[in-house]
Amino acid sequence: MKSFIKMLAVFSVLSAVFFNPSTTNAHNGARDELGGHFRTADCVYMLHEPTALAKTAKNIEELKALITEYNSNATCVKELNGGTNFEVDLEGFAFPSEKLPFNDIRGHWAQDDILLLNELGLVSGFQDGSYGVNKKISRAEVAAIMARHMELPNATPTFKDVPKSFWAANQIGAVAEANVMNGFVGNTFKPTKIITRAEIASLLVRAYELEGTATENFKDVPKNHWAYEPISTLVEYGLVSGFSDHTFRPENQLTRAEFAAFLARVIRAGEIEPEPELSTIEGLVVDEDGKPIEGANVVLATEDIYTTEKTNANGSFIFKAQEDRYTLTVVKEGYETFADNELMIEEGTVVELEIMLAPSDGVGYDFLEVNKPYVSSDNGLTVQVTSLAKVTQNNYMEYQLNYTETNNTKETVDQGAFKLFFTDGTADPQFGIFRELAPGETATGSHVFKAPLTKSTIALEYGADILLNGKPSDDTLKWDFK
Repeated sequence: MKSFIKMLAVFSVLSAVFFNPSTTNAHNGARDELGGHFRTADCVYMLHEPTALAKTAKNIEELKALITEYNSNATCVKELNGGTNFEVDLEGFAFPSEKLPFNDIRGHWAQDDILLLNELGLVSGFQDGSYGVNKKISRAEVAAIMARHMELPNATPTFKDVPKSFWAANQIGAVAEANVMNGFVGNTFKPTKIITRAEIASLLVRAYELEGTATENFKDVPKNHWAYEPISTLVEYGLVSGFSDHTFRPENQLTRAEFAAFLARVIRAGEIEPEPELSTIEGLVVDEDGKPIEGANVVLATEDIYTTEKTNANGSFIFKAQEDRYTLTVVKEGYETFADNELMIEEGTVVELEIMLAPSDGVGYDFLEVNKPYVSSDNGLTVQVTSLAKVTQNNYMEYQLNYTETNNTKETVDQGAFKLFFTDGTADPQFGIFRELAPGETATGSHVFKAPLTKSTIALEYGADILLNGKPSDDTLKWDFK
């Protein structure tokens, strides 16, 4: 499928150009894959009536008048704003006066498919101006179209029934050399033989290296049919649906219209990118003694993706991820933060990791209790932390603090500050009101520190002069966010 998508990339671009409803093309903007909307170069009209009504218009002005009459909204809207539009399909809509490249395709069920192949330069018509929708298509014609489509270099044919002077000789040589179309016993190609529906299925699957088979198939294509697998593959890709009686009719000779439909579906299918195969990341988080660490927060992130998991009782975690370069971070209170900023994940692989977390420097601090008053040694104020809360947001952590400061001294004292330190050696800027408290005066305050989920805290420190502290001091008041 990857080579199929790659081979058709150029046609995806061309299709986008030829079929963009907002561009001026052979259809005067009347082609619209959005259903109940009609686009011109500078406007979007909204239809509420069936396509049959719109097709009574002889020109674009009559179409606008019909839209005005049957549209409860404005005749021209710049944005598609939903609503209850009647779902109509204007793809391939053509005014009676609009000139088409062939005189026998107007209103034909394969009109859009034939137009696509013609606009891509893959097919041409006959001298009478027709495409020949009902004419049978020969192996030589198919070879010529496929060689153009796949941009195959000309090659000299080696089949005894294809002389060098034959009109499609070089294209037949090209598809044979590329193993797109093969010959028959006796070194013949049979260029004038009409191709069948089963043969075109086999050709497409081989040419574009399509893989996979559907669980259901057609009642006239049993498993022992020579083309069962390629036909089933086209069903899997949604490229064929058969007839209303659930038959495929594999031996039917292919018409030029049917061939256009087959190939156009392949071209359009090339615009759909396959879903990438996910990879699996399995990890184990342990301490220095090899014991599993439960409840560690594991973050897998790119610029656009952010996912988190918690390690279970066995210290394990698992992620499903697309191919990319990731940052993997493991955070656990009391341990040093682990971070790998260059974790490369390839598509469809299984990555196994074992991560050891070392104890952080914060272990061993004498943390104080919440809702108990303590006297700060450096300014003499009595400080009471009334509540501490740790709240996980979408992509960061909030550390919520409420406190009181009371001046139980006989002197006027400046308020102190709080500062939050992390295990990676960083700290949140200190917070404080920094005003004077008179003897006996009490002040209340609150603050929210914010930090990435990848960070782990050491301690919350209070002091009179902690602005330049790189880590908590030994003689300051300290609390722990648990």
